[in-house]
Amino acid sequence: MVFDEVSAALEDYLERIYMLQKEGEGVRVKDLAEDLGVKAPSVTEALTHLKTRGLVSQEKYQGVHLTEEGLKIAREVYDRHCMLTKFFHEVLGVEEKQAEEDACRTEHLLGRATVRKLHKLVKLLEDHKKHDPDFLNGLKG
Repeated sequence: MVFDEVSAALEDYLERIYMLQKEGEGVRVKDLAEDLGVKAPSVTEALTHLKTRGLVSQEKYQGVHLTEEGLKIAREVYDRHCMLTKFFHEVLGVEEKQAEEDACRTEHLLGRATVRKLHKLVKLLEDHKKHDPDFLNGLKG
């Protein structure tokens, strides 16, 4: 899988393309630049790397689209980001904006095995919380 060859910065591009693509059709360079807070030439350079790896396609006037492999990686990064945000915010009680920022930084650092175990932990805690809604209150202080 190409996943291990994709840098954190390129993962961010794939994740953003995925998120923007869910809202509409092809994603424009301008949309990505605005969403990521970078200049259009930076987006163009990143897209060149992603195209070379077969993770995105781009045709004139059609915007950027994730390939099947790009979509697989983007979903994994997005799911990891959502799980970490949820863990930081709902389990640890970190303020939502800070949880989001921390998840964005952390999502690129953790190995797959760690992420799988965190997913299991979050699920286990969610299940336990259904029976005892206050059991995590000791962490939130």
